[in-house]
Amino acid sequence: LLRPVAVKVLSPTALADPESNRRFLREARAASALNHPHIAHVYEIGEAGNVRFIVMEHIEGRTLAAMIREAPLDFTRVLEFALQAADAMAEAHEHGIIHRDLKPSNIMITPRGQLKILDFGLAKVHQQQSEQRDFADPSLSRPGLVIGTTRYMSPEQVLGHDVDQRSDIFSLGLVFYEMVTGHQAFSGGTATEMMDRILHSEPEPIGAVRANVPPGLERIIRKCLEKDRAKRYSSARELYADLLQLRESRPVKFGSRMDARKLLSTAALKWVAAVVVLVMALLASLYLVNGRGDAIDSLAVLPLDNASGDPETEYLSDGITESLINRLAQIPRLRVVHLAANQGKATARSTVFSYKGTAADPQEVGRKLKVRAVLTGQVRQQGDVLRVGTELVRVADGSQLWGEQSTWPLANVITLQADMVKQIVQKLRLRLTGEQQQRLTKSYTENTEAYNLYLRGRYYSLNLWTGDGFKKGLDYLHRAIMSDPTYALAYGGLAATYYEASGVYYDPREAMPKAKAAALKALELDEELAEAHTALGQVLALYEWNWKEAEKHFQRALELNPNYALAHLYYGQNLVEQGRLEGIEEMKRAGQLDPLTPSTTVLLPLIYYNARRYDEANSQLRQIIEAYPKFVLAHSFLATCYEQQGKFVEAIAELDEARRLDPEQPFTLGYLGHAYAISGKRSEARQMIEEMKRRAERIYVDPFAVAIVYAGLDEKDEAFTWLERAYDAHSESLLHYKHSARLDGLRSDPRFTTLFRRMGPVS
Repeated sequence: LLRPVAVKVLSPTALADPESNRRFLREARAASALNHPHIAHVYEIGEAGNVRFIVMEHIEGRTLAAMIREAPLDFTRVLEFALQAADAMAEAHEHGIIHRDLKPSNIMITPRGQLKILDFGLAKVHQQQSEQRDFADPSLSRPGLVIGTTRYMSPEQVLGHDVDQRSDIFSLGLVFYEMVTGHQAFSGGTATEMMDRILHSEPEPIGAVRANVPPGLERIIRKCLEKDRAKRYSSARELYADLLQLRESRPVKFGSRMDARKLLSTAALKWVAAVVVLVMALLASLYLVNGRGDAIDSLAVLPLDNASGDPETEYLSDGITESLINRLAQIPRLRVVHLAANQGKATARSTVFSYKGTAADPQEVGRKLKVRAVLTGQVRQQGDVLRVGTELVRVADGSQLWGEQSTWPLANVITLQADMVKQIVQKLRLRLTGEQQQRLTKSYTENTEAYNLYLRGRYYSLNLWTGDGFKKGLDYLHRAIMSDPTYALAYGGLAATYYEASGVYYDPREAMPKAKAAALKALELDEELAEAHTALGQVLALYEWNWKEAEKHFQRALELNPNYALAHLYYGQNLVEQGRLEGIEEMKRAGQLDPLTPSTTVLLPLIYYNARRYDEANSQLRQIIEAYPKFVLAHSFLATCYEQQGKFVEAIAELDEARRLDPEQPFTLGYLGHAYAISGKRSEARQMIEEMKRRAERIYVDPFAVAIVYAGLDEKDEAFTWLERAYDAHSESLLHYKHSARLDGLRSDPRFTTLFRRMGPVS
């Protein structure tokens, strides 16, 4: 397979020793049972003549021991490596495997900062696993036998007692201590002295060796090094959780949790990449299919049907299509209609996904979306192969431009994907510059795990559009970055998720700086990332109120990707909020490119609402709700229109539905409180204020939501008090609702003009 590997060979002397042979075999079997990005993979064990060997993953880099010898590591790297090691050992322990020889020389660090644990030669396997896999070696498991490297043993190892996963946790603590201090926790002239100190002495306090150690890190290491194993962490997963909590209290660059148990298998991810490659290959027919007809300049891609029936892979079809469209959208003169993004509270099937798994008529779909061709597909995984059927249909006459049934092996196709894109560009009769070709075939990561985590992160944050959805999305994106710290697209996704959640579920003062940091990191890694320019533009516009700089980034995003719907949407919003009505055309363009994603289409009705064009806003919002009945924002915005039309019963009904769909969304209470206030239900309005104040004690509540209730009650002093708090929080609601009828009762007050003048030259 032209893949570099490492070959571990049993020496001739050891070959004659039955004990060495057993250890050698056990190492191969134990390691091969684990499939984890931070554990060295074993591919094969075999014999050739008188040589017994293991074929292993070839790992570029240095041992952790060599890195520590140079100098103690900075705390950021200590925490990153500690998280990776704890996650790896949690995976091993959950498979019943105890390493028993963890030490810096058994840990490799790749040039990209990825940790790999080696050498399971002394591993112990729990009985239930050994019965299944025949790993057990009684000679290495019986009580009284001292096994391991002395200076990294746990007290129970030193005493020859039976060991469990807490022994590995002690050894991890010794490794962590050494990473921070630069020297070993226990030392001695002889093995006996070393063992005595492990049993009876405490390491030198970390704070006495190195200044400015985060207190939480020192506490975690001390808990790992408890002599009494009952006082240590009960599991590596618990240790991981503590490390994760420490990192999340630090800057965003530390990343987030990695839970390997919830990841799809590598095979499933290869399934994804194979589908992407095949679909992209089929798209070569868009401009010239056997020389027939005119060029196809517009395309809709229906979600690929997962014929395997595995619900765990459903989210991948969304992410794959999203990634495919984003790449194809960069091709000049090719309009690709966005069908995959099931954004919003659309857990029920949307208009688009009503096509999934059904015999949808491609001509009907194509006419509705005004495209010239429609691509449909079905994938079935059977063991180690994929059976893929695809069809490309011309909308004008229903003729098949391309149809193919093929079988693909499950292999690593991430690098192959770039090669296939090159072939597609060659087959398409398009004149692309060298720079355009390079951008089109760019591979943002070679790390399949990071790619998978990125897809999941964007899926959860975009699909659920709830506090829990954003939390999960951020978690997966942090983990993608941890898996590949150079993954620019993951940083861009992280930035987008932070600003999308800002002001709704997170305090802008917390979320927006993190969004900016992630966007700047993405652009540092890849200046040509349109997603990162868009995210940075949003932070500059909505949080820093720096509209000129924001406009530069929106324009750069559209220069890089003219068909990027979100860039058109947010650029248009930025222009409109400055009083530049050409922004409406930009927002309409976003809706044309991405007609069936509610978060793309819902902002234009808000503009109509602020312009007092309630009927137009109503019409568009009802269409969105019809397709996405669980999209909370659409219900809330529709209620605002009903309210201004005097339809208070209908407005309150819409807000009750929004509240039912997402009980944790506090802004809905502000909308509801204002509706109660202007409809004469003053006591109910005050109840909403008190409820928002109670919630503000545990979660972020936009002060603007409280201000509009006081405005509805015509209590101006209280309204301005809360508007000032919204100003201090840099609430984007001040921008979005400056022209709202809800604030009409405050406009004649000089405080109103003064407040908005301080924000800068916004119309």
